[in-house]
Amino acid sequence: MTANPIRLIALDMDGTLLRDDKTFSRYTRQVLQALSDRGLMLVPATGRVRNGLTENILTLPSVSYAICANGAYIEDLKNDQVLASWLLDREQTALMAEYLQNFPVYFYVHTAEGTFRQSALDLSRLKNQFPFLSFPEDSFCNLAQVLRREKLHPLKLGILAPDAQIFHQLLNDPLPVSGVRRVCTGPVNIEINSVSASKGTALEWLCRRLNIPLDRTLAI
Repeated sequence: MTANPIRLIALDMDGTLLRDDKTFSRYTRQVLQALSDRGLMLVPATGRVRNGLTENILTLPSVSYAICANGAYIEDLKNDQVLASWLLDREQTALMAEYLQNFPVYFYVHTAEGTFRQSALDLSRLKNQFPFLSFPEDSFCNLAQVLRREKLHPLKLGILAPDAQIFHQLLNDPLPVSGVRRVCTGPVNIEINSVSASKGTALEWLCRRLNIPLDRTLAI
């Protein structure tokens, strides 16, 4: 019996499609173009938010949707529209920000209204240690205050903890909030989403909308 042909491929970006310098290799670009030419739908499934997607993949005609912020939301790229979202609770996120103020870490919150950052680390150290990340100085603030003052919709909370002991403590010790899921996404990286959010949940939702059976999808 012939297997069902694949119709949609969900693709992780950092550590999968992208090289260490955050660019595509020529070969990867050729493979993506060949898949696109065959009519397969390509869906970036990434921890990045919409404005962090690499232009290389957005230029492919078969890329119409993106699963962003670890599955916190699905975006219709052609119509610039959020189709579904699984958000963090704003008050819980503010409590997490207050908790993180006690540690020598950099942390940020991606929201539907933009990215807000706070750090107990020197900004020049951050830029040197993470040269491929952007740290706009005008986006730094007291996160807990901003989350309580503004009507923001938090998508994901991220933490960079260069100190190994602090990193393991934040990854393993009980958190002061419930209803969240944390994952290790790099040697010093921790990301926190709503427990309802995941790339798998978002992929299932998108496939139902597009009427594509899951057994005709491939996730890398």
